[in-house]
Amino acid sequence: MLRGVRRTAAAIAVAAAGVGATAAYVVQRCVERSRGAVIDPRLVIVEYHTAYYWRAANAMWWGALVGVVAYAVALRRPEATVRVLAVAAPLCAAFAVVLSWLLP
Repeated sequence: MLRGVRRTAAAIAVAAAGVGATAAYVVQRCVERSRGAVIDPRLVIVEYHTAYYWRAANAMWWGALVGVVAYAVALRRPEATVRVLAVAAPLCAAFAVVLSWLLP
């Protein structure tokens, strides 16, 4: 079992991984939409979703990387890491919601 600082660092790392994966997915989706043509929403059901799977897998990889880095930093400075995450998480969530509304 994890105790004390290691348990806190693990919790911070999981939260940071979630924020990192969300941010990575949003960035990839924005780049894909900026490079491609306008998509007809009626065709979403019949198209292949291979690009989505690659975006999701890539975002999970970046999220895991952010989680590992956050764990290492949180072992040394947990309070500072929590402050950064408390600002980054709502901003990332708001950014994702706005972009999903503007770029479906």
